[in-house]
Amino acid sequence: MNDSRNILNYKWKIPVSSGGKVAFKILSLNIPKSPGCVTDYLEVRKARYCGNYTNLLLIDEDMTVKYVRTQRPNEDEGFLAIYRKICGGEKFIMTIMSNDPITIQSPNYPSDYQPNSECLWEFTVLKYHKTTIHFDYFNLELSDNCTFDHVQIWTYNWEEGSPRIHCGKQNPWNIILSKKSVVLKDTELLWYNEIIPYEFKDVYTGAQPRLILQAMRRWEEASCITFVKRNEKVHRSYLFFTKINCGCCSTIGRVNGGKSTISIYDDCDKFGTTLHELEHAIGFFHEHEHPDRDEYVKINFDNIKDVLVL
Repeated sequence: MNDSRNILNYKWKIPVSSGGKVAFKILSLNIPKSPGCVTDYLEVRKARYCGNYTNLLLIDEDMTVKYVRTQRPNEDEGFLAIYRKICGGEKFIMTIMSNDPITIQSPNYPSDYQPNSECLWEFTVLKYHKTTIHFDYFNLELSDNCTFDHVQIWTYNWEEGSPRIHCGKQNPWNIILSKKSVVLKDTELLWYNEIIPYEFKDVYTGAQPRLILQAMRRWEEASCITFVKRNEKVHRSYLFFTKINCGCCSTIGRVNGGKSTISIYDDCDKFGTTLHELEHAIGFFHEHEHPDRDEYVKINFDNIKDVLVL
C-alpha cells in the first residue's frame, strides 16, 4: 500500500526461471540518511539502503526493488543500478587466491540446459596473475555468428569490453586471460590454409600501402603464410587495415566469421613495427605474455609502471 505522504514510490519485480538468480549491482546511491532508513530508502531483498553506497552487489532468486522518497529529491540524489539474470550460485563473482581449480558448469549439466537462460561468472585474480579457462566438455547449438546459444568471454568486466564468442561442438580448449589481452590456444585463431585475406580502409595514402605490402612479402618469404586481397563473396574472415587510437596495434589471429583489425598509424608506420603487428595478426603474442614465462625469465615488477603490467 502506498503512503499518501510519499512523493515517490516505485516498485520493480525481476523474475527469473527455476534455478536462476538475479545479480543486482548498485553502482551509486545517494539518498538522505535516516535512522533505520525509515523515511527515504531503496529496498532490495527486504533490506533498506540510504546514505551513500557505491558498487554494492546483491544476489538472490526473485528480486523485488522498491524506491521510496518522502521529500522531493535534489538533482544529485537517487540511485543508479544494473542487473543481470544469472546462474552459478553465490560464487559467480570471486577473487581467485590460489592455483586450485574452480569448476563451473551449465545448469542441469550433464543433462541439457534449459532454454532462455543466461549465466554469468566473473573472476578476478591477484596482481601479476592470469586466468586459464579449460573446457572439459563443450556442446552448444551451432548458429551463424553464434547468434543463439553461445559462450561469451570478456577480458574486462561484464559491463564493457568486446567478448570472444563460441558455439557449436568445437571445444575452445584453453583460454588464457590477462589484464590487457585474451590469448586463445586453439585452432579457431588460425587462418584457413595459411591464407590471410586483407582489406585496406581508404585512410592510407602515399607510401603507407606499399610499406604494408612489403611487410607482407617479408612474412611470405619467411613462412607458409600467403596474403591475398579480400573477396567479399568468399572471405568471411579477413584482416582489416585501418587507423585507430591505439596507434599501431592488432588483434591476435583470426576472428571467426568477421574482421581482424590491425592499425598502422602515421606516427609508427615503420617497416619493423608493421612486421611486428602483422605477427600478432597471424596469431603470435609477446614472449613475456606466455603463461609459462616465469619458468624462463624473471620479471622485476618494481621497474614496471602499474598501468603497463599485464
